[in-house]
Amino acid sequence: MPDRRFQIIIPTIAGRERYLLWAIRSCLTQDYSDFEVLVSNNGGSPTVRDVVSALGDPRVRYIETGSKLAMAAHWEFAVSQAAGDVCTIIGDDDALVPQALTQVDRIMSENPTVECVTHYPGQYYWPDYFDPARKNLYQLRQGTGTVEVIETKPVLKRVVEFREWYGRLPFLYHGFVERSVLERIRGSQGQIFKRSSPDIYSDLVLAAVMDRYARFDGCLTFGGQGAKSNGANWYLNNELGKEFAQDLPDYLAPKYYAGNVTIQLYEFFEMIGDLFPSVGQGTDVARMKFVRQTIQEALTTPAHCHASLKQLQKIAANDFPPLERALTWLAITPLELPWIREMAANALAKRRRSTAEAFEDAGAAFGAQNIFELVTRLVGLGVSGRPYSKTDH
Repeated sequence: MPDRRFQIIIPTIAGRERYLLWAIRSCLTQDYSDFEVLVSNNGGSPTVRDVVSALGDPRVRYIETGSKLAMAAHWEFAVSQAAGDVCTIIGDDDALVPQALTQVDRIMSENPTVECVTHYPGQYYWPDYFDPARKNLYQLRQGTGTVEVIETKPVLKRVVEFREWYGRLPFLYHGFVERSVLERIRGSQGQIFKRSSPDIYSDLVLAAVMDRYARFDGCLTFGGQGAKSNGANWYLNNELGKEFAQDLPDYLAPKYYAGNVTIQLYEFFEMIGDLFPSVGQGTDVARMKFVRQTIQEALTTPAHCHASLKQLQKIAANDFPPLERALTWLAITPLELPWIREMAANALAKRRRSTAEAFEDAGAAFGAQNIFELVTRLVGLGVSGRPYSKTDH
């Protein structure tokens, strides 16, 4: 008999039905028996309801909001309806690999002190992705299949200091978290998701309330990016992307410019320090690392570049000591010239391409034309942590 019951939460909204079907199907192919898929329809679109109804599967539970909510508020609603022992959230354009739940159950059984399991999610670009060079491609970090138990607080300290990537923290979006942790956060804070980017913010909150977590060196889920994806539209800063920051309730309104993740993190660190004073004790924010990371992100997201650099100048003017304020000004000023900004962006993009993991064509490798076909043909991925070899196909 399974040791625990899993809740797979899929928040969705009208316009993404073509992705949603495959996300749900990836959950229903799990080789683990005790789970429920909770599909939460933001705004109650009947077309979303029809997708779920047509499946006719008792393992899928459908809920909907009475009106359209901000993303963080919708996640709060969905998680509040969750049952079971362990929760995960995936997007409506994402997928679970077939043996994900079995793998997590084993890891938690072998490591009873951990309340969260993370891994290295794969990345898939749907055939309708805006960049033609990435259509139907996937990216995957080859892992060893080993498990490491990690003390949370040292990682959180390095992240808050901008010395470590926030993706090294425990996470609920694509991660697996005991529901008791989420209830503990809600009981002490009133809400789990208090900022407009609930995925990133909740990473920090989880790290603040947990002592340790397990990291699986392999892939348990794939994140999808398509024409309707939040990530793609945020990058382009188009109308769909701008909707992300529109009509937010006061408690979610950003203090700083929300089009730069590094700047968002700066705001989140301030808030986490206020909510969990022990997190801020002994931390020494590496301000120039923050400046460098903000500039690098600004250069690689052209639609947000100007606003990001202006916000960075304001933060430096208000928060930095004189020397670091001057260094920030010296770093930003040349980038006000378009040709220098373009040259720096091209150099950064070239360096990133040379160090990035290779993209593979899902169609050429597996005959896959969507994320469900990809993950179900990557046989054995959740157990071994290695990609399914073409020679095994």
